[in-house]
Amino acid sequence: MTKQDRQQSFRRAYQFLKSKDVPGITFTYEELTDATGWGQKSIGTYLGKWLGEVVERRPSGRLAVLPRFWRYTEQRFIDLATQKRRPRANYNRFRCSEIVNYEFLLPLTREDELRRTLDSLFYADTIENRLREVGLGAVARYVIRNPGESDSDYIDRIRGLVSDFFAGYSISHVSGRFRAADIVSRQEAVKILAADGRYLIDETTASVRFIVPLLATKADGHELVDDYFQGSDLPSEAVQEILMVHGLFFDFFVEAIVELVNGEDAIWLVEESGSKRTLYMWEKV
Repeated sequence: MTKQDRQQSFRRAYQFLKSKDVPGITFTYEELTDATGWGQKSIGTYLGKWLGEVVERRPSGRLAVLPRFWRYTEQRFIDLATQKRRPRANYNRFRCSEIVNYEFLLPLTREDELRRTLDSLFYADTIENRLREVGLGAVARYVIRNPGESDSDYIDRIRGLVSDFFAGYSISHVSGRFRAADIVSRQEAVKILAADGRYLIDETTASVRFIVPLLATKADGHELVDDYFQGSDLPSEAVQEILMVHGLFFDFFVEAIVELVNGEDAIWLVEESGSKRTLYMWEKV
């Protein structure tokens, strides 16, 4: 079978499965063979590999389209069937009920310098260089040394903490306006401009955000429960509504997004509910 013939068979398979994407509808191996030209042995092989992503075997021996198939375009289906596909990753889902947020706001002109500085902290040797600059005594104020801990063991432990807490950052660009001088009246501002001075400046700012999970609050799962809001001033109706919104958002949007970006090593989502903030994490198994 030529490459073009294979592509056509995948297109026929997509159209056939699309016609069977109806709750309660099943079909036979023979029907799929007639629609695609695939042999039953090939279908069995495909089901054990890529086709099993969207088709399942039923105990009756018949086949059925899985609910996730509706999100597949024809091109995405063909990519699944060819070498372009990525293996479907499995994730364990966790939550951290407490996080620390850091956000830098710097002029865009300093972004390259900022990136170089931040990136240098992702290497073991540069972390050690920075430790020498800061001094172990200064760090010991907040990372308490263990009795009898040697300098090398202490440095290894600090390096491990940096690795655990600071895995990366995100940068976005924000348009803003800033005053370049003390506040004056409109008439005085005109005089500044007339003298080739600057008063109001349009500037693009680089927003650099770190989300640091507190690992002591890490737990399995993701579900919100009533006692999550214990001590909250929110009325019970609002709590129930938040629980409902949470469930709908996860079931209808989050899992679909996780599947769409499938293959990433980790996926993070920050949720803020009233005064509560939670970080959800999907970690590849």
